[in-house]
Amino acid sequence: MLRALPWMAIATDVNGVIRHANPAACHQLGFTEQELLNRTTILLLHDLGQVQQRAVQLTAEWEKPVRPGLEALTMVARSRGGDQFDCDYLRKDGSTLPVQLNVTPLMAPDESSMGFMFTARERDLKPAAPADLPESPENSFREFLDGTHDLVQSITPDGHFLYVNRAWLRTLEYLVDDLPQLTLVDVIHTASMGQLAFLFKQALSGHRHSRQELILRTRSGAEIIVESSNSFSYENGRLTAIRSIFHDITSRKQQEQLLADHQRQLSSANVKLAMLATTDALTGLKNRRVFDERMDYECERAMRQKTPLSLLMLDVDHFKDFNDEFGHPAGDRVLQQLSLLMLQNSRSIDCVVRYGGEEFALILPNTPLDGALIVAERFRETVMKQDWKGSGITVSVGVASLLPQSDADIQTLIDTADHCLYEAKHAGRNRIFPAIGSVS
Repeated sequence: MLRALPWMAIATDVNGVIRHANPAACHQLGFTEQELLNRTTILLLHDLGQVQQRAVQLTAEWEKPVRPGLEALTMVARSRGGDQFDCDYLRKDGSTLPVQLNVTPLMAPDESSMGFMFTARERDLKPAAPADLPESPENSFREFLDGTHDLVQSITPDGHFLYVNRAWLRTLEYLVDDLPQLTLVDVIHTASMGQLAFLFKQALSGHRHSRQELILRTRSGAEIIVESSNSFSYENGRLTAIRSIFHDITSRKQQEQLLADHQRQLSSANVKLAMLATTDALTGLKNRRVFDERMDYECERAMRQKTPLSLLMLDVDHFKDFNDEFGHPAGDRVLQQLSLLMLQNSRSIDCVVRYGGEEFALILPNTPLDGALIVAERFRETVMKQDWKGSGITVSVGVASLLPQSDADIQTLIDTADHCLYEAKHAGRNRIFPAIGSVS
């Protein structure tokens, strides 16, 4: 019988959930029957403000609180066996369908409530004559707010909701019936409680506007990041309402976070590349590239400031024989241990370098020849006394210095230190050999 009715007919359960919809309702509203089933009737109404206004009127007439949801639509029908009033349905395409709505309770044989029958006929709205009153600005503005994608709300000074638009309900996953039990605290994420407290502090301090970034929490617990634009209403100096428009920036924030993560990863990769380009992989010391750059800098500074500069060239004695007897992995461990000893016996301003193979270099800024000889001898003795697990390891060291009055170039200093290293090895190894006097 329901399907044969020429007007729109929708049957719901006691909670207002649609269980049946006739062809006329589907045709007029633009939904299929499957799309209408299990929706709540309240979501078919175009202007939720009409429901709120009806709740206010019934509260005044019946002198008891009426919630702005299913209760406002069905209260009179439950009490009197039926009700009729005008409202606007919302078609699937978003357009408005003005209807005259009849609400009738559906009763079981034992007289218990089974649900409600909503039958509706399209209202014939004639164009307004010139003498007719214009449309209410308040209703026009409310219709505009219901059509926006931003979340709009108005709350009391204690955080209870006076108004929310459709986007607010849809995004935060609430129904109009939920509003009387909700406060703003219920939809603000714990991470934004500090900003919320500041918002109320601004309102109570007499501010007119504020902007904030907040995290909202949906009914299911999802997080939504919004830009909040707030305005405060006062009457006789007393705060009466806080109105907010929330613009969803979750996607933008996620993109910004991805970009920041990418930049951090890129920065980390650049640091690693720089280290690889300047560091010897086996020993962790600076490599030959750094040696050349540092020598350029230190020689130029020594000549400009007229300060001494020394260079030590070190070589592991009989290292090839050691590798042949104990293997290259053991030789690598020796080079690593020597590197650590050099770092431990040098200053922070010195530059320790693996020059190549088993050869090392130590640049000593602001150090004359006698000071460099002390460093070289200390290191030679340290290596000789080190426990090398059954095998003796020694080093030969060549020492050269660039005196303040010298005008020799970098290559001369390097060649001199290298020559001294050769002389130390030729003289029997495990010794140091200095270049006496100025390098010239």
